[in-house]
Amino acid sequence: MNGETNVKRRLLLITTAAAIILPWLSGPAAATEVPPDNSLYSLQAIEAGPAITRSEVLARARTWDAVPYSQEAYHNGYRTDCSGYVSMAWKLPSSGNTGNLDTVATRLSSYDDLRPGDMLMFHTDVPWDGHAVLFAGWVGAAGGNFYIHEQTRPHTLHRTWADAGYSRSLYKPYRYKNIVDDVTNSGVGAVVYDNMLRTFARGADGALWQYYWDGTSWRTQDLGGGISSGPSAVVDGGVLRVFARGTDGALWQNYLSGGTWTWQKIGGAIVGQPAAVVYDGMLRVFGRGTDNALWQYYWTGTEWKTQDLGGGLTSGPSAVVQGGGLRVFARGKDGSLWQNYLSGGSWTWQDLGGGITSAPSAVMHGSTLRIFARGNDGALWQNYYSAGAWTWQDLGGTITSAPSAVMHGTVLRVFARGKDSALWQNFYANGTWTWQDLGGTIT
Repeated sequence: MNGETNVKRRLLLITTAAAIILPWLSGPAAATEVPPDNSLYSLQAIEAGPAITRSEVLARARTWDAVPYSQEAYHNGYRTDCSGYVSMAWKLPSSGNTGNLDTVATRLSSYDDLRPGDMLMFHTDVPWDGHAVLFAGWVGAAGGNFYIHEQTRPHTLHRTWADAGYSRSLYKPYRYKNIVDDVTNSGVGAVVYDNMLRTFARGADGALWQYYWDGTSWRTQDLGGGISSGPSAVVDGGVLRVFARGTDGALWQNYLSGGTWTWQKIGGAIVGQPAAVVYDGMLRVFGRGTDNALWQYYWTGTEWKTQDLGGGLTSGPSAVVQGGGLRVFARGKDGSLWQNYLSGGSWTWQDLGGGITSAPSAVMHGSTLRIFARGNDGALWQNYYSAGAWTWQDLGGTITSAPSAVMHGTVLRVFARGKDSALWQNFYANGTWTWQDLGGTIT
């Protein structure tokens, strides 16, 4: 670490003696003694970088395979020691050290809270001395052994915590302040058709599946095909239509007419889950393009046409008709909820704030507009518009997909994939939200 060489040399004799006296200790923990209060020694705060997803942190960490360890050398602008490596993976403006990396991180209360891209750091009462590694994921169940990425002698290593032999009592877990969860673009689609509540999802086999309520129990139906996103369902003039991204990246629909399902390729190229709506007598499907802009696919009555609506999306969209206006919601580049609304023939973008990690789902609940999405904490959140103001509310639970909201009579229902990969719903009736496991396996 830059500026540490002289300190390290003065500690060489101490380090060597400790290794001889305490041969059962390994790694940086063997070199020094831990402060009585287990605190970290921060000399000067460092600057945090831009928001970065967990997958990007891990991808950056793998770019240093077998880079030689050195406290004086640099690689791609970062010092090639342990804290320089973490700084690189987190995309900090410059290399930090084990004495100040904690100033851009938050201490976690438990190892069980660790998630990919988090840091484990050991420090002593000697400035800059210690070691830092990146948490890369659990080997098995949370709380057990896990994978780490680290810059150590002789070069970058990717191994398990057990193989490294480090001590949990010495290394403390931290989370970078600007890390965000990866966006979940795959979700479910919900609709009421023929007086029946129906939800659609991508099955474990990659096909389109329907979960429907027959009045007494939930049933499932394999609708075949091969989709690579969550679906979106809409009723168009008595016809039930389900849209999704195909395995070829194009927009596809599967529509039910006369009791028969029929697949049709619409074309184009979209990323993630589309959103379908009927507005002004026209069937419209919105999707995130490969350029990350919002695109509209609309049916003129004789052909499909497309329109680039601009913007910069990081999730699939959701569309809803409110009064005489059309509104499309999505996650923006900054991780917050954005809307693009059509009024007077013009589209206008608006930042609604918050922090979401999935495509949103919009629904009209009476006169109240409600938007549902997965929050940074993995829970279901809603942002509702009432009395001229937007209000965020945590609805709890743990979801692993984008949600889908639908009105079923007077009951508001929100569907999503749970952490067990089953289909779950959270329904609102008589002023109370209730979670229910509907089973199955969806992706």
